[in-house]
Amino acid sequence: MRIGMNRRLFLGTLSLAAMAALALAPRPAAAGGSRELRLKVNLVSSGVDSNAKGVAEFRASATVSRFKVAVQNLTTGSYDVLVAGVFQASLTVGTTGRGEVHFRTNPEPGENAMPLTFDPRGQLVEVAQGATMFLSVVFPNPPAPAATGTTGASGTMSTRIEILADLVATGALPGANGDARFRSRSGRNSFRVEIEDVPDGVYGLRVAGADVATIEVALGQGEVEFDTQPQQGKLPLTFDPRGQLVEVLSNGATILQVVFPQQ
Repeated sequence: MRIGMNRRLFLGTLSLAAMAALALAPRPAAAGGSRELRLKVNLVSSGVDSNAKGVAEFRASATVSRFKVAVQNLTTGSYDVLVAGVFQASLTVGTTGRGEVHFRTNPEPGENAMPLTFDPRGQLVEVAQGATMFLSVVFPNPPAPAATGTTGASGTMSTRIEILADLVATGALPGANGDARFRSRSGRNSFRVEIEDVPDGVYGLRVAGADVATIEVALGQGEVEFDTQPQQGKLPLTFDPRGQLVEVLSNGATILQVVFPQQ
């Protein structure tokens, strides 16, 4: 049953006020490496318009956070975007049935974005007209395990998480570069490490002190990818890199490393 608007506004204001000072502040990069967090989740139709679809996406780096709500297959008109019961913006749906609204910390002049003054993580996100709710989802909040698929009134909620981190050169091999990426969607996880600007050859990959793979480099670039449902060219993902030290080694010496962020 839908909560009364006044009560929801009050509760949402309390919740967001408690988070405001810390939640939106970008978390420092681990071991000196920059990183970006991406959270993306499908909005679930309430059944009022069974064809309605939508997605909410949150992205955060060391310097800026962004949040977007996009919808499709809705009737032309103006809709409210609410987070934790609090009205945040109007979303206009055109004749194509599509519409979206963007938020950003400290929007630049002329940018088509509203100030991001709230944190959607762990909060109820809704698209509504007055008291009629069309789409909603409880936005994910890592490092809780990714959803394995939760069926709503119409459709299935699919949670997508992506964490990117730059590998930091130790100086053992000048000019070396690389990055690591973790993805999770509906219970399926993948992890990829890519290196470049290094001599051709074979490099070791170590996670949490354990040797997990080798990376073959050709023309100065190489990568290895793990997956919990591996297909051709991928290795089984039997470990969780989040919060762990990731190292790339050449002849036993660490050339690139990062403490991979948990979120």
